[in-house]
Amino acid sequence: MSVLKSFLERLANFDLWAAATIIYGVGVTICGNNFWPVLFLTFLMVAFDTVTKWDVICKRYIMDHDSEESDIRLIKMSRVIVQFFKNETWCEEYLSSRAFGRIVEKLIVYSLALIIFFGMGQWMPEIHLFGVDVIPKNVFPGIICTVLFLIEVSSLNENLIDLGYKGVSEYVQRFIDALMDRIAPPKKEK
Repeated sequence: MSVLKSFLERLANFDLWAAATIIYGVGVTICGNNFWPVLFLTFLMVAFDTVTKWDVICKRYIMDHDSEESDIRLIKMSRVIVQFFKNETWCEEYLSSRAFGRIVEKLIVYSLALIIFFGMGQWMPEIHLFGVDVIPKNVFPGIICTVLFLIEVSSLNENLIDLGYKGVSEYVQRFIDALMDRIAPPKKEK
């Protein structure tokens, strides 16, 4: 119960809400309404990555403390949820309250990166160089969205491997590789 109380106290933190209000106000002012869908999708990816990481950690705790469990994939989700709220799971080796701070830190950094790149796209003039038109309004938001997407999908893929879903993670890795090949095609050997 102390874990839930600590979590609620963090959510009620005035400094956190003040920082969030400033980030979102500046984001909408600089980037316009296109900022919201990207921010929402980014936060959704971070939340999904966080939940899968907590799933990995709770299942690892169960496996370490229950000799009957030998396959991480066979541990039921209801047992994982119960384990998440038990005090013994919240220690330095497994879950820690410091991880909540890291999630908030990640969300703030991602928000600031989105604001900076969307702002650069709005303020930089179009570049015409060697017959190539670079339109910063399209390029910079696309760059940051792709980078954040790749970071979160790679982290999610690591969690899938830890959960024992190597077959699914291979498909995710193929998707990441295909996307990377489109962004930066490999050099052909002569």
